[in-house]
Amino acid sequence: MATFSDESFSKFAEEYINSDLSPWTFFVEATNFKIYRRRFEPKPALFEYRVIGGYPDIPAKVLTKVYLDLDFRQKWDKNMLCYKELGSKEVLHFVMKYPWPLSNRDYVYQMKLKTLQAAQDRTVLVIQGDSVQSHQVPVFEPPSNGVIRIDNYRQNIVIEDDGKGGSLVQLDYFDDPKGNIPNSVINWAAKQGVPSFMKTLHDACISYMKVHPETAHQELDAEQPVEKNGLPK
Repeated sequence: MATFSDESFSKFAEEYINSDLSPWTFFVEATNFKIYRRRFEPKPALFEYRVIGGYPDIPAKVLTKVYLDLDFRQKWDKNMLCYKELGSKEVLHFVMKYPWPLSNRDYVYQMKLKTLQAAQDRTVLVIQGDSVQSHQVPVFEPPSNGVIRIDNYRQNIVIEDDGKGGSLVQLDYFDDPKGNIPNSVINWAAKQGVPSFMKTLHDACISYMKVHPETAHQELDAEQPVEKNGLPK
C-alpha cells in the first residue's frame, strides 16, 4: 500500500508558504477563490488544478473536520453516492455520481492528515490523498458493473488559520476520468464544478458549526516542524 512520507507533506506545505504560480495559468474565479490549472504532462489533454483563497468565516479546524468527515459529506455532496473503509480509516472506496449519459466513477485511495509547524511560527494542516491499486489495500474492492474505476487520482490541501477566525486554503487536484469524454466537456465540468464544490463545502461548514459550535474555538496543534528555507533535515 502506498504511504506518504514526511517529506511529501513538508514539500507541499513549503509550496504553500513560498507560493509560485508561474507554472500555472489562471482558469476561473469563484467567491474568495481563484482557480489555476496546468497541463498534466503524461497526458497533455488533461489538466491538474490549483485552488487558492480562503473562507473568512470558517475556522481552519472546522474546515478540516468537514473536509475529512465522509459520513457528513454524504448529506451535503449530491455527487457522492457512497463510501466505505477498506480495512483502514485511511484507505477508502468512494463512488462519485457523473451526469447522464456518463458512467459513474469510483476511487480506491489513501488519505492522511498532518499538522505542521511552518515558517514564521505558522501552523498549517496538510491533507494528502492518492489513488492506490485494489491489490495494495487491506480489503479488496472490485469495480462495480457500469462504474469506471479511476486509478490516477491525487489531491493535496493546505489549510491555515488566517488569524481572524477564518481559514486560508491551497488545494491541488487531479484525476484522469478515463473514457471517451470530449475535452470541451471536461473543461466545462471543471469550470462549473470546482467553484460549485468550494461553495457547497462552505455551506456545509456553516451547517456543521450550527450543530457543533465548540469546534469554532479549537486551536491547531503543531506536530512536526518545517524549516523556513527547506525541508526537514
